[in-house]
Amino acid sequence: MSKHAEGVFLGAYAAYASLEPRTRFTERDFLHALQTNPRLRGLELPFVQDIHEEEPHDFLQRLPQNWEYVWTLLPGTMQALQKSPHYGLASCDKAGQKAALDRCELARLRIVDWHQQAGRTLVRAVHLHSAPTRGGKGVDSDAGALRSALETLSARDWAGAKLILEHCDAYRSGQTPRKGFLELDDEIALARDLKLGISINWGRSVLEGRSIETAEQHILKAKQAGVLQGLFFSGTAVQDPLYGDWQDNHAPIRLDDSAEWQPQQGLLGLTEVKHALALVQDEAQVMLGLKVQPFPVSLTWHQRLACVEGQLAAMRELMREQAGAASLTLVKA
Repeated sequence: MSKHAEGVFLGAYAAYASLEPRTRFTERDFLHALQTNPRLRGLELPFVQDIHEEEPHDFLQRLPQNWEYVWTLLPGTMQALQKSPHYGLASCDKAGQKAALDRCELARLRIVDWHQQAGRTLVRAVHLHSAPTRGGKGVDSDAGALRSALETLSARDWAGAKLILEHCDAYRSGQTPRKGFLELDDEIALARDLKLGISINWGRSVLEGRSIETAEQHILKAKQAGVLQGLFFSGTAVQDPLYGDWQDNHAPIRLDDSAEWQPQQGLLGLTEVKHALALVQDEAQVMLGLKVQPFPVSLTWHQRLACVEGQLAAMRELMREQAGAASLTLVKA
């Protein structure tokens, strides 16, 4: 196997979030079914709680203690941006930046508490983002503001969790942004200076450049700078009946089957996954992830589970093929 044989982080919340009706029992059954999958290293979890709310500790206690976790602050960030367009770590608006820092602090305290209860490090990394969305009236953000916020966060104790900037589509004039945050070059420079990591989300990079080549370019940029620590596979589509046109809705990897959740015009296929994996084959520090949100929303949790398991199996097979090819090359050498 490759250096990534330990498994894949799954953004399972994306596959489960639109389920209706959703109850503690369906959540329990979905999570229990995932635990039997040997391809999983752990989950990417969303941190969405308001800074004044208490997070239910029983949810964390129900999570498998043998897994590792990545916490992403993006869902909460997008919720906050709906209330205030100035919210974000890169915001030049002091109140908007403070609100983002306060949310990060609450996440940090939750992580410290969880690790203390478990007696070990469970959260491997925290995904941070360079919000707010640029281009809005009166909205201002820049790398200087982000540096200030990241310096503040880096000085705090994260109980072993690594701070990683997850790149989202950067703002482009004349193009409707899905996130519209800072440029990757600025994020890479800060990550290098502050000894943080960069994570590339395949679909969001493609959204930025309106080209699959943009994802590979972003992977190589972060890799060459020595800061690449995450690669998450999440797709997008062009004029697809289920997944729309250039949306950040985590379209599944395009597989050769007739399942109803398959994207007809999805840009992320097995060839694209294979090419991206080849770029990080020798990067042992890179966490591999998968995040899909199968449509239509009428899918049951059993169907959503089948979609996720099929995606993981396809990804795992490509990892095995890659590892086999690498071993053969070493033998010949």
